[in-house]
Amino acid sequence: MRSTILRTLRELQHSFAHGMFGADRDITALLLGASGQSGAAGLAIYRNNVLANYRKALRETYPVILRLIGADCFDQAADAYARATPSYSGDLYDFGEHFGNSLAGYPATRDLAYLPDVARLEWIIEAADRAPAAPLDLALGLARLAAVPPQRFADLGFALDPSARLFASPYPVLRIWQVNQLSYDGDQAVQLDSGGATLLIIRRGLAVDIEPLSGAGFSLLSAFSAGLTLGAALERALALDVAFDLDAFLRWHMPAGTFSDFRLAEEPKEGGRG
Repeated sequence: MRSTILRTLRELQHSFAHGMFGADRDITALLLGASGQSGAAGLAIYRNNVLANYRKALRETYPVILRLIGADCFDQAADAYARATPSYSGDLYDFGEHFGNSLAGYPATRDLAYLPDVARLEWIIEAADRAPAAPLDLALGLARLAAVPPQRFADLGFALDPSARLFASPYPVLRIWQVNQLSYDGDQAVQLDSGGATLLIIRRGLAVDIEPLSGAGFSLLSAFSAGLTLGAALERALALDVAFDLDAFLRWHMPAGTFSDFRLAEEPKEGGRG
């Protein structure tokens, strides 16, 4: 009896969820209220409320996309995304993670090739803002770092701050983002063929910074993020730019809080087993 009740409840929940985002199911029994309204009418009211909440969450996360494509197009794209990408989190803001991907296939926006990357940048900004702070015991101790012998510098590995995100795009997404801020009052022209962007997005203090990086600098931080040591990371950076100034790069990023900790790889043991 108990298993039958649970199975029936599961079926009703499944039908209700499909009724929200797909074809209506016959779930009148769930929706008849004191007013005696029809199940279809009740479902429509509930669906409209759910979709309105999703639109609101997406609008708050993607204000630049909203400005670029307009409210009507945005809401239609948001509804299509909601139907194709159910939320699996209790936090409504997690729902928007893949909105940029959906814009690439949405009929009204698929010809705007740069748009998905602008959306991805907006999502990364949101993620950086909500990222946890580095534990206090992981704060990069410059005095401790200074104690590392110079001959071991190549064996250093650096951990990026938990809020740090690296993003590369073939489009000038930072320029697009900047000229579509409400506070921006300069020249709004954007040349889409002006080159791409390699960016560090990181929360410094209470604000999220978006910092352009050179190709070599982006390569270095990407290598650190992947767990490579300074020696291996620098080799990759120099392959892109033989004039890359590692000293100047680290002198800015270490006190600025880009790194939360460092590690020193173990020295290889001399000799072998006897």
